[in-house]
Amino acid sequence: MKQVLFLCSGNYYRSRFAEHLFHWLAEKSDLPWRADSRGLRAGKYGNIGPISRFAVEGLKRRGIPINGEHRYPLELTLANLARNLVDASPWPVWLPNPGSRCCQTGSCP
Repeated sequence: MKQVLFLCSGNYYRSRFAEHLFHWLAEKSDLPWRADSRGLRAGKYGNIGPISRFAVEGLKRRGIPINGEHRYPLELTLANLARNLVDASPWPVWLPNPGSRCCQTGSCP
């Protein structure tokens, strides 16, 4: 099974939306792919909840179900990145927020 890893800053909206969308599209197309998501700064925002209501609403508008319990945002660490690279061969996809300070200053990872 191949894996794609969606990354954003908080693992609350963009990467979570992409993860659910990708799962739905892969399942619908019978592709042997799986998605996961992490945030580069997920722990810096405090307890903001499991997933953005805007992400949930956007998925619902598109008829994409969100299955299971909502997990809380997870931060990308070197340890889990190394483990994923060895175990699952992910394809990382960075989803920057064009309005964020890091993108405006050119310091996005």
